[in-house]
Amino acid sequence: MIRFRTCQPDFSDLPAFQFGWEASVYGNVHEDIHKDSSTPLGNIVTLSHYVDANLYHNMTSGHSITGILHMVNHTPIEWYSKKQAKLKMDQSS
Repeated sequence: MIRFRTCQPDFSDLPAFQFGWEASVYGNVHEDIHKDSSTPLGNIVTLSHYVDANLYHNMTSGHSITGILHMVNHTPIEWYSKKQAKLKMDQSS
């Protein structure tokens, strides 16, 4: 059985940044919503994505690790972890 946690995550303790998107490459844009579109049904869904990297995980081999977690409300739906290729350091200096 798969159970989804439907409660909304609380991000109230995170700082709210305001961006001036009109000064970006996108310019002054607006969302076109068709007048005949239906009213949304059901609960609100919040998608959260967490990404992290340990850039020098193994000091002997020089490998780093990347991890990604995708969540719908409080339920993890996809995760990914990968050991990256060895970092090549420039020894010419």
